[in-house]
Amino acid sequence: MRVGRAARSSVVLLLLLALVPAIALAQGQTGTIAGVVKDATGAVLPGVTVEVSSPALIEKTRTAVTDGEGAYKIINLRPGTYGVVFTLTGFSSVKRDGIELTAAFTAPVNAEMKVGSVSETITVSGESPIVDTQNVVQKQTASREVMDALPTDRNFVSFAAMTPGVFVTGVSQNVGGSIPETGMNLVVHGSRAGDSLIMVDGMAVINGSGTGGLQYGNYMNNSLAQEITFQTGANSAEFERASVMSNFILREGSNVFRGSFESRFTNQSLEANNLDATQISQGLKSANLVNKIWDLNPVAGGPLLKDRVWIFGGFRHWGTYNNVAGSFKDASFTEKIYSCNKDAAGNCTTEQNLFPVWHESAAARLTTQVSARNKVNAYYDWQYTEFGNSFVPSLLTAISATSLSKNVPQYIIQASWSSPVSSKLLLEAGGTLTAQDFHGYRQPGVPDT
Repeated sequence: MRVGRAARSSVVLLLLLALVPAIALAQGQTGTIAGVVKDATGAVLPGVTVEVSSPALIEKTRTAVTDGEGAYKIINLRPGTYGVVFTLTGFSSVKRDGIELTAAFTAPVNAEMKVGSVSETITVSGESPIVDTQNVVQKQTASREVMDALPTDRNFVSFAAMTPGVFVTGVSQNVGGSIPETGMNLVVHGSRAGDSLIMVDGMAVINGSGTGGLQYGNYMNNSLAQEITFQTGANSAEFERASVMSNFILREGSNVFRGSFESRFTNQSLEANNLDATQISQGLKSANLVNKIWDLNPVAGGPLLKDRVWIFGGFRHWGTYNNVAGSFKDASFTEKIYSCNKDAAGNCTTEQNLFPVWHESAAARLTTQVSARNKVNAYYDWQYTEFGNSFVPSLLTAISATSLSKNVPQYIIQASWSSPVSSKLLLEAGGTLTAQDFHGYRQPGVPDT
């Protein structure tokens, strides 16, 4: 039995000429550093060379020059930690370190330069800017550090649920990741559930027509995320909906080979059972229990060509198996009428039913700096998903009557190009192809008849 099929391709081509601060598609997954440079008297300084540097930049540094009003802007910067150096002949250089930049954020970094030796450098210490003074978008960011530290299932909706005003539809509170990763929607401020959107590096990867709806199909390898941003208000013109825009920002390699391995596991041995005599007397013979939860997730990356081509990829195998309260397997899958084996007291003695959900992902991202102003990304994510009985069985549904559901094939192919021609002109092009082929099969042991 074939339940359904959905394939979607999304192609984004954006040419932006921004003479005033604005939100562009690229700024949805990259950040900006901007500010004004003045001298000790408060007069603006044109012609100051501003250089930003970060391990997040494959080309290591990016430069700009202040205009006639002493202003500068450096766009299309990957999330990461940056340093900024201001230099001008006849003035002491000024250096700012430790600037944390996230996606869709403009960090205001201003400088005051004093007359001095050209060899003199003044380092200004201080906290990273936390207020975006140029963008009006309302967003929250789940950083890599936050995602690694929190005891969740590392599903993007678990992090979204921590955003003020965001509500996950269709599920109860996900305690310790006990809710399987299936189709879920996000709403905020009374928005429509079907309008929520999932993106990878600014391009949609949802199942269906592209207008939202249940987020079945693509289940992301969390360790490949540099961060996840959740836009909840003041969305820019390229979004035709007013709901939660979840943007999965992919990690890139670097000039140093690095890797990590994360694993998580729990089962019924680590869980209490609160089924008591009162509930049993009312007919509930078994409780909802976590059968097992696991997550195996190695990732690694580094340079293929130093300062030119990087790669980062990984594998993830994860799932959640839950026992369903009051639901037991059929005594025989060959019988047309459901029945379970019972003891003398009339209690079912067959095995308690499971709602088993598991996923696999094998993905890699290739990044190349073709030239100083031309960067190309390519990303491929092969996935497999299996819902052991399609949907949660109830007291009225025999397990033999539900389908064993699989997504085959299931993948994301994405490519993008960006070229920051100047601080006011950014060229970008990208395309994404996603496919989910959803099939339902008979449960093992159920005859064709």
